[in-house]
Amino acid sequence: MAIVQPKFDLYEFQVANSILSDNDFASTYIELVGGKDEEKRIGTDVYANWELCPGLSSTSTSEEVLQEIKQELEEMKSNSLQEFKKCDPIMVPCLLFDIKVVKEFETDNDIGCSFDDDDGLKYLMIASKCGYTHIYPSWDEDDIASVQDPWEQTYYQRSLYFDGFVFAVPYKKDDHRYESGDDLEVTISMAIRVREVIPAVMSVILTYDQFATIWTNNVESCINSSIICYLIDDGGFLISTSADTTIDVGRFFGMFEGDIMSALTDKGVYDKEELYDFQASCESVDSIESFGIKSFYVPTIADFLNFNYVVTAASWSFVKQLFYQILSGDILSVFSQTTELPYDLYTTEEMVETVEESGKPGNESCIKLQKLWHFGRVASAEGNVSDCIQGGIRQWKAARLNTDDLNATNMLLVIVDAPDNSTTTCTSKVLRQEPQQDSGPKPEDEAKYPRYRRRPKNCFFNHSKEQHICSGGITISPSFWLMLLVVPTFLLQQRLM
Repeated sequence: MAIVQPKFDLYEFQVANSILSDNDFASTYIELVGGKDEEKRIGTDVYANWELCPGLSSTSTSEEVLQEIKQELEEMKSNSLQEFKKCDPIMVPCLLFDIKVVKEFETDNDIGCSFDDDDGLKYLMIASKCGYTHIYPSWDEDDIASVQDPWEQTYYQRSLYFDGFVFAVPYKKDDHRYESGDDLEVTISMAIRVREVIPAVMSVILTYDQFATIWTNNVESCINSSIICYLIDDGGFLISTSADTTIDVGRFFGMFEGDIMSALTDKGVYDKEELYDFQASCESVDSIESFGIKSFYVPTIADFLNFNYVVTAASWSFVKQLFYQILSGDILSVFSQTTELPYDLYTTEEMVETVEESGKPGNESCIKLQKLWHFGRVASAEGNVSDCIQGGIRQWKAARLNTDDLNATNMLLVIVDAPDNSTTTCTSKVLRQEPQQDSGPKPEDEAKYPRYRRRPKNCFFNHSKEQHICSGGITISPSFWLMLLVVPTFLLQQRLM
């Protein structure tokens, strides 16, 4: 299992023994989580809704988690205990250790100072591995559940797999557009690494307008109106642009600059992968080719002339009808002469609503193709693409933002000549990242890379009359005497009905 585990999950701090060895452990941490200094502290404490204690569940609030832990600490203090009896003896000490470390980090870096919204800084969050999150300056009490579990936060998960700063904006589909940067936020997160261990992740949330102002003023080329600068993340999504509009922020770059994205892929700046989802769900579309039900098998003349087919079909028809009667609880009506349908169970309006609902198209199983882009082997490149004007081209340059001052980032800076909107141009190609319905891989392409299923060297539980192919299908011929007994019974049942 160590081969498939991420590197940060191979090591962890063993804090339980070191914390519990303190003789005054309970008193120390009672003061830590509920003392007088905690009341003066700036920010909001958030505890993960994990089953740390018997009275907690996935629906527990942050206050309930804190109360359960404080109650356990009070019992340990009154009974002079050095171990947890009710709560988790591993996770709870780890959580208390995270609280202590975050408070020390706050004091050493003077994070407790007041925040100024005019600077564009909205929140600073420190989320720990064991379920403790502290948010500066404060968080809406009604919305704490959305940030309660750090492992469910996108910024936390992405920072674990990237050694550097991770910039992100909310993902946006094509049907949603941000008309202004007022409701847009940019999240900058980074994992706090101690050797091979990641005990916490720190993130900062800025307003989009402030973030755009900062980076465009520091890149002189982006002030020029004849060019457009884009900041794209490692997945190909637009984080920010020097253009005045924010309509494309959060969208996939290939949706509105397909030619440039295709050139970046060809140059090796991005690598593209294609994945098939064979268990996808698509909206069913009513077919107008035929009004017939597609689930019935239409027998041929050869089937009617085959005695084996006639007997088998008659037998299965009898068995299915008998089975349905058993499920309905009316076994005696199998041989009754008349059967009344319970029409009185439904009113006319209910029957009409049922028919209307059944006519709505539902979902059906299908195959979808998803294309994923990620950083390739090339860190910088340049080139040009056709602008669909006679002799007109658009030059572009791209480079990752990895400097000594900024460390590593997940951003790519792309500088492109602005299109000439005064001249009629052809539409740029569109590269879609969202899964699209597909017919599946082509057989000729699959044949180039065949995949074989391994078979056992010897067949287990071998029988002399068993077929030689392991796990092969077996044809079972019906018994003549059994069919001869079933057919008269079926005919008798049809006569009685």
